[in-house]
Amino acid sequence: QGSELGKTPRTYIPVAMQTIISAIPRSASGRVVYKGWSTLTRKKEHFDESDELFAIGGTGWALLVYPRGESKTKGDAVAIFAKCKRRDRDVEAACTFRMLDRSGTEHGRREVTWTFVDGAANNRGCPNAFERAAVDAVARQSSEDYVAFELTVSIACEARATEPVAADALEDAAASDSGLSSHMQSLWTTGAHSDMTLHVGDSKLPVHRCVLSVRSPVFARMLESKMTEAATGVVKIDDMDSATAGRL
Repeated sequence: QGSELGKTPRTYIPVAMQTIISAIPRSASGRVVYKGWSTLTRKKEHFDESDELFAIGGTGWALLVYPRGESKTKGDAVAIFAKCKRRDRDVEAACTFRMLDRSGTEHGRREVTWTFVDGAANNRGCPNAFERAAVDAVARQSSEDYVAFELTVSIACEARATEPVAADALEDAAASDSGLSSHMQSLWTTGAHSDMTLHVGDSKLPVHRCVLSVRSPVFARMLESKMTEAATGVVKIDDMDSATAGRL
């Protein structure tokens, strides 16, 4: 799968990067700009991969654009994927893909959340991100035949290696929380009073909205919105196994 990078002049423009030290989420954005969009001679499954647009969550990020779609694309649509380039830990990331015209006006967006697992496939995206006709219409608005695709990544959770803790420190911590840790663990293991369910593969994990909200900004935004998951209490996760979901 190769791209014909030399046939269309393009620039890779890192934009608005924000990093909040020791707090989550952390967000960064980058764009791929096409000039001469209608002159592209791509075939299906051929893609353009940007340079590294930014680094966040302990890894670099790039954008993959399939102008004629990829293997899972239905109909004539543009597929867009985020690429996690360097990874030494599991990273839960909320990715937003936007289509922009020459003035920076948004003409469409897709918002998705994935866990990029260390050692696993590191490209995640939308096979049917934008209808090709809609992208062509945006490009025709400019004499430069211009369209831009922007990737924004918000890091929600990073799984880090833990340092050894002395036994007496563990005892002190256990004594100071008056059993809070064991009580919270009991809620997870028993599922008592759960008010939400994660459908992960063939497994159904009972969870608690309040715990998800304080542990994950991504879930907090989901539950505060009018999304279907907030109303039904059911979240389907297709690209993660139950063991990974349990660790998160």
